[in-house]
Amino acid sequence: MKKLFTLIAALFGAVSMNAEEVDITSLFTYTWGSAEEESLVFNEDGSIIYNSKAWGGMAAWLVVDEVKADWSGYKKVVFEFADPTTVSTQILVGEASGWGNPGITSLEADFTGKDMSAVEQIALQTSDPTTLIVKRVYLVTKDGSEPDPQPQPTDGVLWEGSALVTGWANQPTFLSDGGKELKDAGAEAGDYIYFYASAPTDEWQVELFEGHWGGMYERFSAKPLDNNEDGTPRESTVVDLAGKGYFAFQLTQEVLDKAYTAGGWGGVFLLNGDGDLTVTKLELVKAGQSQGTTVTFAVEEGATYYSGQTLTFDGITLTFGEEGGNDFDVAKAASIEGNDNFKFYTPGNGVNGNKEGGTFYVLKPENNGKITVAVVLNADKKFHISEDGTDLPNYEAITVSDKYLGTFDFDVKGGSTYKVWCDGSKLGFFGFIYTSEGGSSNVESVKTVATETVATYNLRGQRVDANYKGVVIRNGKKFFQK
Repeated sequence: MKKLFTLIAALFGAVSMNAEEVDITSLFTYTWGSAEEESLVFNEDGSIIYNSKAWGGMAAWLVVDEVKADWSGYKKVVFEFADPTTVSTQILVGEASGWGNPGITSLEADFTGKDMSAVEQIALQTSDPTTLIVKRVYLVTKDGSEPDPQPQPTDGVLWEGSALVTGWANQPTFLSDGGKELKDAGAEAGDYIYFYASAPTDEWQVELFEGHWGGMYERFSAKPLDNNEDGTPRESTVVDLAGKGYFAFQLTQEVLDKAYTAGGWGGVFLLNGDGDLTVTKLELVKAGQSQGTTVTFAVEEGATYYSGQTLTFDGITLTFGEEGGNDFDVAKAASIEGNDNFKFYTPGNGVNGNKEGGTFYVLKPENNGKITVAVVLNADKKFHISEDGTDLPNYEAITVSDKYLGTFDFDVKGGSTYKVWCDGSKLGFFGFIYTSEGGSSNVESVKTVATETVATYNLRGQRVDANYKGVVIRNGKKFFQK
């Protein structure tokens, strides 16, 4: 005990000598898990191999002769790793903590605003079993300086690495707690975050949460999702990930305010989902500089869409409308010569419950561009495409002499509403192509992203009820539930 006390005193006595960094690697001597569950291997160069279990801990006990360590003279603690991490990591030390996403080579816990005058122990945790080589652990004095553990973003890149999203097993967080990367990049409301990702199939879907489990911002998927059990639509932004390589999320002031509020753990964003989605990069794209995109949607044979149902795609929404409130049933397939984008179906996909109104389809693009709609237009029926309630010049009650299976093109303005319909008749509608110019928009205001009410979760992100005992997360904060 005397030898350990002498070592700790020697290390922490360096504060009075204005040392910039104080190495404390050698203080880590045990794990929170049993010997069968996790272990430490001490290398000759001073590094430590940590074979971890999920939410175990590589720990250092700092109490000597019943006296806790006084770290009030330090501003943070830093862990350095020999290789990029493959799982999420967390530091727990007194009132302070730090959270790291997969793919980092260093992790820190900031002591700013924390009472660090009586610290009992410090531990490093991992979200899943793994092997880490900890090169060194060191404290930084308040009047010292240290190398920046994370390079500054360049060309809008906020983060690069490899993070797997798959069910409850992997729910990675992104960007530092407190949003340092966003601040450094000058993020503003209206800017976009591009999540560059890939998936092995088109069965993927992900939910983007506030980074402390504080609420879901938006859901993304490869295709429209099945309805909820109560029959209500399950909203999702449909993204052609294979074609684009990323999905985009628009920042609001509410999102930025949450990002810049440090919780002492977690990050800015958290992804939960299925389909083995791998995220490799986050990029900030300033408003007005977003890339042009092409969205193609084709109804599927045998599918049913509901009157009033809205499908959300990357940069555009589609709403099905029918005056009588009937469903839209897609019938068997037919084909159209020379068009590979759509399969047309007969006898049409709108049940006409009100002859005065018939069926209609509403498209709302975010940016300027062009839309192609695929329809089945019956002979001698008056066909319209309107912009904000006024017929477009070439689509003012036009008619065809024979039944027409084909497409119509028209230019669109970002923020405007486009309605496609026939007078007093059903109109077969089988999809659209939207090509945006990217950044060209007439939208004056930034869209609002609402957050959903959050339940209670354990540290693995699993939803729990009032009977669960232990540390839980509620509204982005940790509590101990008895």
